[in-house]
Amino acid sequence: MLKRENLDTMPVNDVDKRFFWGHLKLTEIQVNGIASLFRCGDFELTYEHDTEQLRVEFHLGFDELGFGCSYRTTVLGIGPHGQITGKVKNLEMELSLIIDLDLLEATVQKYKITKSGHIKIDLHGHPLTDWWNDIIINSATTIFKGIIEHTVDNMVTQFLTSLVDEIDSILEIILGGD
Repeated sequence: MLKRENLDTMPVNDVDKRFFWGHLKLTEIQVNGIASLFRCGDFELTYEHDTEQLRVEFHLGFDELGFGCSYRTTVLGIGPHGQITGKVKNLEMELSLIIDLDLLEATVQKYKITKSGHIKIDLHGHPLTDWWNDIIINSATTIFKGIIEHTVDNMVTQFLTSLVDEIDSILEIILGGD
């Protein structure tokens, strides 16, 4: 359905990070593979009568998320720029949503990446050194896996925010508002 509705690719906000050694800026970020979404684990739905809230707890995963962006990195004012492409396989997360039926709002109560498999990153734009950069990046991916997971975490958080906004809109339409 996501592919049919042309929703498999999603833009993500730019990332601008400063480190002690320099600066990294990622722009024009696109995430694809959202259609590889699957449910893993249990699904639990709880209604709390006192607060008129539904709590939905579930585990989701992606077989393979791809991403691409433009990058610019600088160390002491100089540095390369080009394109990055990458993939994250077997990403799983735990989610909990609260749907307030009185306010007609949904919020993410809990979100946590519980598993991430192989991460691969390729740099493009410098034909003479791309092969060397790929070797370094693939070695460094293990070292920087936490940073990469944090970036993927930001991408998924943006996706969840969009999802919650859609749920809010649907609740407003179905249950009506003032």
